[in-house]
Amino acid sequence: MESGNLLTTEQLAADLGIHPVTLAQWRLVDGKGPAYVKVGSSVRYRRSDIDEWLRHQTRTGTRG
Repeated sequence: MESGNLLTTEQLAADLGIHPVTLAQWRLVDGKGPAYVKVGSSVRYRRSDIDEWLRHQTRTGTRG
């Protein structure tokens, strides 16, 4: 796997337009944010996991 396929919390937060702390909070809530991997003590996000998570965020209305 190329390291270019992994994003840091800061990189993903910038791409999503959110604060890195938001991603950290989502990691505490099972299933809230994208799947992540631990590399030593560092958190990394696979592009494929991000794409999958984004597909599940698609909504067609405001109801439930």
